[in-house]
Amino acid sequence: MAGNRGDSAMGSDRFGEVRIENVTKTYKKKDSSSTVLQDCTFRIERGRLTALMGPSGCGKTVLINLIAGYEIPTTGQIFLNDVPVTKPDPERLVVFQESALFSWMTVYSNVIFGCRVQGMPRKEMKDRAEHILRTVGLYEFRDKYPSQLSGGMQRRAELARALINDPKIMILDEPFRGLDALTRQLMQEFYVELFEDGGRTNFFVTHEIDEAIFLADRLVIMTFQPGKIKAEIEVDLPRPRKFGMLASHRFMEIREYAIELLYEEAAKAFAAGSKSAYDLVGAIVAQKGMSQKCE
Repeated sequence: MAGNRGDSAMGSDRFGEVRIENVTKTYKKKDSSSTVLQDCTFRIERGRLTALMGPSGCGKTVLINLIAGYEIPTTGQIFLNDVPVTKPDPERLVVFQESALFSWMTVYSNVIFGCRVQGMPRKEMKDRAEHILRTVGLYEFRDKYPSQLSGGMQRRAELARALINDPKIMILDEPFRGLDALTRQLMQEFYVELFEDGGRTNFFVTHEIDEAIFLADRLVIMTFQPGKIKAEIEVDLPRPRKFGMLASHRFMEIREYAIELLYEEAAKAFAAGSKSAYDLVGAIVAQKGMSQKCE
């Protein structure tokens, strides 16, 4: 099933390819201006999972907002299947860090919310919802409320609410942040299987190196302020992905290279006084030490 993922996606306009071309984003205040992104150019390829990493403050969330159409670039352009992105659209859906589930609605009502707003016929909406809920393993919990779900289930409900709209690209902003280690691993395993079965174009932002490499076909690394594209790394691990690959020689090679690139940028952020960079620098130093012990 996963083996046909790329072939079917590449030959269809069902899924999207995003081109970010020379994008700069500057915010102007009364007496000053701040350039958050500068001359960013890269592609989010059709039917593949592209992961984005960089130190806090490098403009990852701004880039998400630009691709989603919530903001527009100061200069440069963004295209979805060669059509300029100028406003939000259900073809480009974002799953954010914070839960956006409505606490007063059941799982089922949350999932169909967007379809109902768009006026989808009731029968089609019901069929789609039942299929998606079975896909994410929440059909038996469709009448529960968010407060009755575990953190992992809430994340799956968020994914279901996006997937039911059949977007051309899924944009995920650290969707597993805040989950405990075991739940996060289970969600990674669940999500990679969901991606490999469906073949949808994905843009996945994360701070976790192992998560990025395990999930992605390509890893894009950004510089510290202003955010630029520092490097793109092809993650040529075979699919379907299994957690045993994290111990493979190729995984460790990619990881070591990514760590070196990220450490340079995290150190710049730390030197500039970014408090959030402290944790990233510490984590990368620990991972560098682990890598050296494994050699």
